[in-house]
Amino acid sequence: MNRNRFTRSIRILLTLAAAGLFPTAQADVLLQYNFEDPAGSTTTTASPTTIASGITGPVSGSDFDVNEHPDGDDGNLRFSTFNSDTPEVSVFEFTTNTSLAVTDATYWHFTITAEDPLNLSDLRFAIGAVSEGGNPETTLFNVTSSVNNHQSFLAPENFEYTGRGGDTMSAPENQVVDLSGAAFQNLDATAGIDFRIYFANEAGSGASGVRLDTVSLNGAVIPEPSSLILIGVALLAAVGMRARKR
Repeated sequence: MNRNRFTRSIRILLTLAAAGLFPTAQADVLLQYNFEDPAGSTTTTASPTTIASGITGPVSGSDFDVNEHPDGDDGNLRFSTFNSDTPEVSVFEFTTNTSLAVTDATYWHFTITAEDPLNLSDLRFAIGAVSEGGNPETTLFNVTSSVNNHQSFLAPENFEYTGRGGDTMSAPENQVVDLSGAAFQNLDATAGIDFRIYFANEAGSGASGVRLDTVSLNGAVIPEPSSLILIGVALLAAVGMRARKR
């Protein structure tokens, strides 16, 4: 009797799996960048410090895509503490953009690729800014994704960070972009999903420094129904072997 009940339960689970209704895993860190290169170094890409099981390449965060480089930079990531209150190294860049728009603002971006579909929950990152001397200035941040072809920002309101004057950057502030909506569920990531973190300085000062740290994309990899069916078949086979032994 118990064996029959167990068998029926397995069959129910298989039916749910085939219908795509099997419960998904709890949200976890899929990809995270902590920017741990030595202070003073530069590079064109940043390797993730955390990669979840099921996430495949390419996963390197690309260099800054910028319109203006007041210091003559070529868009490389520059790792620095920049006289920060916090000693951790993070990525740093100057900006002179005055408007935050998907057509002209500076951004840093990364791509996540997976063989199985993804359910995303949120994107988290820490931001900071500073003006080299002079008065404090406000820097704006927001995010886009290839899910909507980078046509509009994902956060309903821009994130704002008012940096100090006097060459010292305050501790970075943590921000969260909600990705729990239907548009970011059951995503096909086989060709890669791209995210861009935009920033612009309202004053347009060429000496405005921007800091980015601890970028974390959170969610879950959804096993394909075929994989779940194989697990169920294996369970049924185990039940059958146990029954024969009895």
